[in-house]
Amino acid sequence: PSLYPVLDLEVLRQSRHAGRVPVVGLDIPVGPGRLQSAAVAFYPDGSTATAVARQPVPGALWKPWSTEGSFVADWSASNLLDLGQGDRAAFYFCYEELLPSLFLLNELMDKPTMYVALSNTWADASGGADRLQRLHSHGMALLFGRAYLRSVNRPVP
Repeated sequence: PSLYPVLDLEVLRQSRHAGRVPVVGLDIPVGPGRLQSAAVAFYPDGSTATAVARQPVPGALWKPWSTEGSFVADWSASNLLDLGQGDRAAFYFCYEELLPSLFLLNELMDKPTMYVALSNTWADASGGADRLQRLHSHGMALLFGRAYLRSVNRPVP
């Protein structure tokens, strides 16, 4: 919330005037000691929608045994966002890029028009995990004939 005025000034106002739908990745507090990785779409009419991660990295982010710092896992949660102009995107967060079952669930139940992968590679100094994630999620997009977009936060060399 404290960064919203800057986000509005630098990104959202311009996007609203152009009729675009910017999407921002966030970690949202959802209860005591719990977080949810999310992608929030900001629509030109001022409304928002949220797509959430369904399976964080086990052990590192998803710690069901812990009461502090655990991310929520919920395979029935929605990872879909309407991006306008008929584009309905399924969002995949980091580790989820490696899980074919999540892609299959979207194909069976949601029929997205595109896949959007969001990844943090700060813990992957060699780049191997990032390459594997990218190859897998891109391969799933090719398999199902979906448009594909990927955004990556990389460590500073």
